[in-house]
Amino acid sequence: MIVVIRMSGQVGLKEDINNTLNRLNLRRKLITTLVRDTKENQGMLKKVRYNICFGTINKETLFNLISKRGKIVGGKNLTKEQAEKVIVGLEKGKSLRELGLKPFFRLSPPIKGFKNTKQAYPHGDLGKHAKINELLERMI
Repeated sequence: MIVVIRMSGQVGLKEDINNTLNRLNLRRKLITTLVRDTKENQGMLKKVRYNICFGTINKETLFNLISKRGKIVGGKNLTKEQAEKVIVGLEKGKSLRELGLKPFFRLSPPIKGFKNTKQAYPHGDLGKHAKINELLERMI
């Protein structure tokens, strides 16, 4: 499972990049979503790598993300038991919409700030991020 965080806003983006971000359910800045590791999704992530931060999420961070930031379609928060059921459903191959959740999670800016939002991972936060779980924990 890959977690994707949108790092740039909407102003000044090319139309094809904006359409790709919309297909990934990333319509605003500081929104995150979960995608499967498929060839098609890898192509979309490669196309918008200078506008997003992505990486493989571990199970502990996934549970924290779903339990604290997950919302049912009506706008209500999840309980811990519902979050555990959602994780089991995701492992079986279901999507967030099929499980009755909104397909994205709203995040806050990270504690202690971003490293650099204009450069790729070793020097900044864009692109494939090796420490995505630490960044995500600071944003939850």
